[in-house]
Amino acid sequence: MYAPSTEGSGLSDDLDEEKLEEDTDDDPTVALVKKKREVHTKEKRKRKTEKERAKKEKAKRRREWAKREGKISAAHRASWLVRAAILACISLLSVGSYFAYDSIAALETYIKQDLDLNSFRFGFLYSSYAIPNIVLLVLSGYVIDRLGNRNSALLFLSLTVLGTFIVAIAPTLRTGSSDSAYTATFLFMLLGRFVFGLGAESSYVAQSSMCVEWFGESRFLATAMAITISVSRFGPILAFNAESRIAEQTGHYVYALWFAFLMCVFSLGAILVYAGVDWASKRDRPSPRRANATAERLLSVSPPDPESSSTPASPAPSPEPILVPTKPHNIQSTLIDILRSIVALPAIYWLGIVVVTLIYTAIYSFRSVSTEQISIKYGLSQEDAGFYLSVIDIVCLVCSPFFGYLVDCTGKKGWMVVLGNSLAVVGFLLLGFTELPLLVGVLILGVHLSLMPAAVWPCIAVLVDPRQEGMAFAHSSSAINLSLLGATPLAGYLNDQCGFECSCMFFAAVAGMSVVLAVVWVVVDAHRPMPVLNGPMSLPSSLGASASALLCCRGGSARRGRGRREPARVVSAGDDMGLIFEDTRAHTTPEHQTA
Repeated sequence: MYAPSTEGSGLSDDLDEEKLEEDTDDDPTVALVKKKREVHTKEKRKRKTEKERAKKEKAKRRREWAKREGKISAAHRASWLVRAAILACISLLSVGSYFAYDSIAALETYIKQDLDLNSFRFGFLYSSYAIPNIVLLVLSGYVIDRLGNRNSALLFLSLTVLGTFIVAIAPTLRTGSSDSAYTATFLFMLLGRFVFGLGAESSYVAQSSMCVEWFGESRFLATAMAITISVSRFGPILAFNAESRIAEQTGHYVYALWFAFLMCVFSLGAILVYAGVDWASKRDRPSPRRANATAERLLSVSPPDPESSSTPASPAPSPEPILVPTKPHNIQSTLIDILRSIVALPAIYWLGIVVVTLIYTAIYSFRSVSTEQISIKYGLSQEDAGFYLSVIDIVCLVCSPFFGYLVDCTGKKGWMVVLGNSLAVVGFLLLGFTELPLLVGVLILGVHLSLMPAAVWPCIAVLVDPRQEGMAFAHSSSAINLSLLGATPLAGYLNDQCGFECSCMFFAAVAGMSVVLAVVWVVVDAHRPMPVLNGPMSLPSSLGASASALLCCRGGSARRGRGRREPARVVSAGDDMGLIFEDTRAHTTPEHQTA
């Protein structure tokens, strides 16, 4: 009979291998090699199994130690409902202050006509908000690190309410139409903006610090920051669309200023809710820092007497703890601590501060002095010009969570900053030097304002020590306010002297400098031993893992303490905590503790 051929089917190869094995079974050399190979394979599998078991046991010991020492944050132990409530309260913190901040810009025409102000003086009124934050904002970061986010946010929001109250009551109580009455009203409004700025900017620092506290150890740091930015944009949207209409319907802009005061009261109520939820989440966990401070103050044990140790007598009883006086925490020591914390910040952080300052200066100065010029160039009413400016915030409201998700997925925070700043240059040039519809330019600026904060603030967070986050955010806000103090009146002066085109050229030049420095920032970070601005791309299923892992592996000087630094590692957990990012910067691990 005909036998089918096995050529090309692979069957002949199998038969040859089987025959070769049968021929070599009797060869002692081949048998020895096969036996050694099997033994090596078994040992390799055994070592791998033991390594995985040791890794799981180490992670378990680390979690137990962290739980015992109180190192696990309340965010890890809280339910998703609690975290959602916390995020909602944090987001609403800035709605009122954002509303009050832009209410002056929305009422530009009414205030200038009522108080007989030119664009330069109005720009100074707007930027007086930034005067207290040039230096005092650094102290606010120190206050946040000392008092905690909860107490400091309540303090700062109270100052915000007080400032808006002074701004609203100044024109309300004005009597007469003399020059002295107008001057007094203007000066009192300056005072109100001063107090308002002192509380509002500090509250933004506390808001960023609260986001890092509750979501820095989870997968959603950039997403949480983007959500807070998105919700806060409700304030400018309402301000540009409601304030001018309130003034138009009531016949005076005073009522619009009182509405801004009520919005700040609303934000203060949101922080009161946050304080209650935060306290309830942490009331069952003792504060390790407070416990350590109390132990250092009260339990100082004197060393044993060397003479008694020379005689082999019965062991002496352990000495009783005694009270020792603590070092007074005066102003000089506080300033020294602040200076030390400033010196400890890395140089690449300061380069990032320059990038943030330039781009915020461009976009905020544009929004503050452009309402009247836009209405003149495009032939719009005050209400319509305010609506088009609010489109920037509407786009930011819609797109910020998406860009936060994108930053979390890709990990390319640095290049996202470069892209966002480049969009600002394009938007300013289109508005100033083309006849394209106004909507095109403001849409591009809206995308810029959505992308840039979602990328740049996580960059700042990963560049500093977690214990210096409040101070780091305070430095950035202080630099922004210092720049706005000069840039906003300058933009108003350019509007008075040579029109809208000159001011747009100024804004585009500032944004262009930020693009160049952002590229330098990213390149410098890429050549560091442990770059953090552009992490590896991750899949959506591990959303935010790269951002949180980068938060735990920043290079820099070693911390105080006896624990050695280790690179961050992602460890699988068997409980409901999901992924635990081992942050050896924040504490000394049990393996490294000494007697």
